[in-house]
Amino acid sequence: MACRPSTCHPEETSRRWAMNGLTDAGESALSAGPALDLPAELQAINKAYVSSSAFADLLTRATQLASDFDELMSLAQVGRSTQDALKLAAREVQFGGVLARAGMFRPAFGSLRLALEVGSWGIFLSTDEMASRRWLTNLQDVSWSMAVAGERGVLTTQFANVFFPELAEHVDDYHGRATSLYRTLSGFVHGEVRTHALAGTIAYSEESLSQVRVAIGDVGELLLFMFLLRYASDIHSLTSAAEAALQNALGHLSPVREWLEAKDRN
Repeated sequence: MACRPSTCHPEETSRRWAMNGLTDAGESALSAGPALDLPAELQAINKAYVSSSAFADLLTRATQLASDFDELMSLAQVGRSTQDALKLAAREVQFGGVLARAGMFRPAFGSLRLALEVGSWGIFLSTDEMASRRWLTNLQDVSWSMAVAGERGVLTTQFANVFFPELAEHVDDYHGRATSLYRTLSGFVHGEVRTHALAGTIAYSEESLSQVRVAIGDVGELLLFMFLLRYASDIHSLTSAAEAALQNALGHLSPVREWLEAKDRN
């Protein structure tokens, strides 16, 4: 099974996401510290970001993901609920970048968690008309467990065997990665102790920006994998933009490379 060396195992995701100073549950992590001088903090952040190439790259990645999904959805028969969910997911990725720009890393990671959750949910809804209609009328909540790991979840062998059997061998790897990433991002939403040091101040951090950048890349790859797993059979020709998006994110998977080579080009 082909996969990137750094992402073959869920524990590797945890290692990549281990944040300096966020793993100790000691008093220092829980200390509220002095009150923030917000005007001064924000001025310092703004000054630092003016010359930050890392921030420019982060926003480029976030914006590109929205463009990639617009392009791919135009090539497949995507229903309203899935379109709405994926557009929301793409916006939340962009919001995450903007929040990181303001030095607010807890809500930035929270936005990325929502992007992963609602994007997965949208792809799942394409196979469940009742859940789709209920969600659009506010009668059904988004369910991560149902969308990803349930009996008919997107990241299951059963799902792959129906829509893209050649990718079935990679589903367990992506399921492990998605679960690990979702758990890590959820820690910021639920205020786990390991997140307090990072969330306790508003400040420029090159390291934290790098972590947001990695998260955006991971969320994007996972959602693109799920999208292709579901809609590959509905895409009969490719634009150069769609091909580039899939090649960049998933070109390390041999079934994806073979699928790309077999498609007509617009």
